Amino acid sequence: TDVNGCQVIETIEIDGINNPMPQPIITATPQICEGGTIVLSIPEYNGVSVDYQWSLAGPNTNITGLNSNQLTISPVTTAYAGDYSVKVTVDGCEITSPDYEVIIYDSPTITAANDATECIDPMADLNLSSVPAGGVAPYTFEWTGPNGFTSQLQNPIVSNITDANTGIYTITVTDANGCSATDEVNVI
Repeated sequence: TDVNGCQVIETIEIDGINNPMPQPIITATPQICEGGTIVLSIPEYNGVSVDYQWSLAGPNTNITGLNSNQLTISPVTTAYAGDYSVKVTVDGCEITSPDYEVIIYDSPTITAANDATECIDPMADLNLSSVPAGGVAPYTFEWTGPNGFTSQLQNPIVSNITDANTGIYTITVTDANGCSATDEVNVI
C-alpha cells in the first residue's frame, strides 16, 4: 500500500520443494557409566552437499564423527554430561535437532582385602572383605575365586581353607545405575 492507498497484490509460485527435510531426532546408546562409550546418532541425510554440525556439552576430545550422522565419545567422563544437538545442512537448507540430554553416571570403586592371610594356614578361615565407594547405593557384589568359589556377600568367609584355595579372588561391585568396578586380592 502506498501513500495514495493503492495496493498491489502479487502471487509467487515456488517450484521444486517436494518434501521438506524431516527434523533430526537424536537417539543414543543406553545408560552410560564413566569409562564407557556413548554413541549419539540421527538418520543419514542425502543430497549433493550434506553437513552435520554437532553442538557439544563437554570437551571436544575423545570424540569421532563430528561431521557425520553418528557421534561417538569414548571413554566418557561426567564432563561430557549435558545437552547435545546437531544442525544438518542439505544443499543449503538447514534444520536443527531438539536438544538431547546425555546423563553419565559416576562409576563406583571397590577395594578388596582379606584378613591379612597372605599364606594359607590349613583348615583356617579366610575372611574376604570389600569396601565400595562412589556410584549410587545399593550395591550388589559378586566374588569369584579358586576352587570354584563364588559369593554374593560383601564380606564372605571361606571356611577350612586348603592349598586348593590359593590364588586370586576377584570382586565386582555393581551400583543401582548398573555401573561396576572390579578389584582383586591374591591369597598364596
